[in-house]
Amino acid sequence: MQDEFKAAIAQIAVFMICAQTIAHFRPKEAYEKYLRMLLSVMILLQIFQPFCRLIFGVAGQEFSTSIAQFQMDLESSMKEANLHAEIAGQKLEEMSLSEVQERLAEQQEEASVVEQVHIDVEISQE
Repeated sequence: MQDEFKAAIAQIAVFMICAQTIAHFRPKEAYEKYLRMLLSVMILLQIFQPFCRLIFGVAGQEFSTSIAQFQMDLESSMKEANLHAEIAGQKLEEMSLSEVQERLAEQQEEASVVEQVHIDVEISQE
């Protein structure tokens, strides 16, 4: 019994460390509240899992299995959300880069036009 609780506490501790790591390296702060809510639900599920096993016993195995399945579904949804956020970040970065390149090209064109006008004026003064 004690070994089960120690294992559960160790599992929760490792999960919380991983969850904080994921929360720290999130791609955008816009997703912070959703990510924290998802992580909180997952932590609560892990905390209640040992107590449910203790209370429900053998009948609790089905309940425990359904909770574990739900937790896996949440984890896969979180991975998918992170993937979408990374893709969106990459697209935003590409768009920003192309916009900067366009503006630099425009500035170079303007600079060359000004240089040509300056040269024409010097020739006509001679």
